[in-house]
Amino acid sequence: MPARRVDVSMSFSAFENPIVDDVLLIGKKAPIGQEAMRRLISAIAPEEYEIVTLDHPTFEAASIKRALLKAIPREKLLPLLLGEGERLATETAIVRVRVSFAANISREVEL
Repeated sequence: MPARRVDVSMSFSAFENPIVDDVLLIGKKAPIGQEAMRRLISAIAPEEYEIVTLDHPTFEAASIKRALLKAIPREKLLPLLLGEGERLATETAIVRVRVSFAANISREVEL
């Protein structure tokens, strides 16, 4: 009887939320408004995102991954997101944004 072999390969990675990504910018006339998005995010990823109400001509709210806000303060991140987002989106859009960053840290050590 011939020997049977099975090759098994596996890949592990952190689960990423397929709906929200790092940031969602919610347009003022988007089909899903801020409150509906808040309920959706609370159901699928409680405590993982912060929903920020905006005073902006295109977007009414943003949901931002809390881990991202730990690395980049909201006051620094939001102007970047809104400035680039309003170039690409209209008031009816819900825009997913993936944010990547690199931190360069240099410290001096006394010898």
